[in-house]
Order: sequence, then C-alpha cells, then structure tokens
Amino acid sequence: MSQQEEESVEDYLEILFYSLHKSKQNAVNPYTICTISLKEIRNEYIDALNLMGACDISYLPFTQTPKLCRKYSKGS
Repeated sequence: MSQQEEESVEDYLEILFYSLHKSKQNAVNPYTICTISLKEIRNEYIDALNLMGACDISYLPFTQTPKLCRKYSKGS
C-alpha cells in the first residue's frame, strides 16, 4: 500500500490504519507500522514533514507522525 498522487498524507494514514485494524494481523508493533507508513509516503511530503517536525520524522515517536500529517493537511 502506498500513497497515491491525489491522496493527502492524512488520508493515506487513515486508510493504512483502517486496513491494519481490519486485518487479521492486528498485532503489528508500532515500530513496524511507523516503518511501513513512512516508507510509502511520497518523498515531497516526507521533506515537508521533516521540516515541520524540525528533524527526520522517522526518529520521532510514531504518535507524532499522524499529528504532523493532520497539521500538514490542514495547512495545504
């Protein structure tokens, strides 16, 4: 699953979380979810999120990523 061109970052994460919730593999650890989600967000969004987070967001706690995505989507 990867972010589509017309999808906002917030929409992509919402679909990803919904899919994981509905999956039979619902015991995926947060680190794996973070890795999967960040790997499939389009590069131009990752760059903007890194600027907003004032660091490489892959080092932030995963709970911060959805917050940054919502903030970015509202500002776009």
